[in-house]
Amino acid sequence: MISMEMMGKIRRMYFRDKLSLHEIAKRTGLARNTIRKWVRAPEAKQPVYQRRAIFNKLSPYHATLEQALQADSLRPKQQRRSAKALLAQIKAEGYDGGYSQLTAFIRVWRGEQGKALQAFVPLSFALGEAFQFDWSEEGLLIGGIYRRMQVAHLKLCASRAFWLVAYPSQGHEMLFDAHTRAFSALGGVPRRGMPDYVARHIIRLMFPSPLCGIGSAAPRVTGAFEPRGHIRITGNRAISASRRPGAKRLIGRMPPRIDRVERTGRRQPPWFGY
Repeated sequence: MISMEMMGKIRRMYFRDKLSLHEIAKRTGLARNTIRKWVRAPEAKQPVYQRRAIFNKLSPYHATLEQALQADSLRPKQQRRSAKALLAQIKAEGYDGGYSQLTAFIRVWRGEQGKALQAFVPLSFALGEAFQFDWSEEGLLIGGIYRRMQVAHLKLCASRAFWLVAYPSQGHEMLFDAHTRAFSALGGVPRRGMPDYVARHIIRLMFPSPLCGIGSAAPRVTGAFEPRGHIRITGNRAISASRRPGAKRLIGRMPPRIDRVERTGRRQPPWFGY
């Protein structure tokens, strides 16, 4: 077999350098029939060796063993049949081969089944269903002075559209303002939110159910609405956002739900805010 590198070299010598098959065979040491085969090939694809299937004494019992192993995989570990029990079963059906062939088959079958397992939970979201929020620390040059800024990231889970806002700190006012700016720019409010852990406190935004769906059911809110929520701080008492000075002014009036805006795609990512 020849490699892709050698095949490319052969085709370049033939088509670009206009060398004869005899000259190419002399330079590469390959047979002229092999060179002629790959020169006439319609596409330069990797040569593949076609290995013939090897049949042994265990081959007629593959279906029986696969069915038995599949059934045992659904049983508790104590109730599964051992390799010796499977050997006795197929020997009763006429198998006269060895034990090592059976154990090799079981080992390969279990390895293939393990590759099919998924080690993650796939996530899927409807348009306008949820958003993610988190902070990051970035270095920015502002007025010729290098500053460490806190950047708020809000991203829609379905379309992955996002909005970034930079602040001097991660205070509550900055938190409210980041959500207000992002929802206003994105054109609506998702039905629920998934904020991440944040330095110095764990943030949980609580709005009416059309926004986050946290807590007891709230009446359906349509159009613009003013959220009634609070932030729960670890190790401290709950602070009502509606009772904080200037909270209503910072939060403002939220736009409608975002599912229609995200579905129509009238606004395309990425979006940035400063």
